[in-house]
Amino acid sequence: MQAYRAAILRFRPDSDPAHPQPILETDGLLVTGPPQAGGTGARQVLAVGPYAELAPRYPAVPVTHWPGRVIAPGFIDLHIHYPQTDVIG
Repeated sequence: MQAYRAAILRFRPDSDPAHPQPILETDGLLVTGPPQAGGTGARQVLAVGPYAELAPRYPAVPVTHWPGRVIAPGFIDLHIHYPQTDVIG
């Protein structure tokens, strides 16, 4: 397992997918675990939320602290700029 401390931008899991409600944890903790068996190899999110609330639950997990940074778990940037289309390889 590995944990990351930073501001965390995520969306309420119970919100309408067409109108997701953002949550910004200004001091958040993202705890990740090994990939699921048969998965894509991406680490799985075990917990995400306020640092003060989650840190006591994971006292032995190493924490990488990124002050001044924002983590957006699950965000995949699919956009492209037109001049890049000739160099996609």
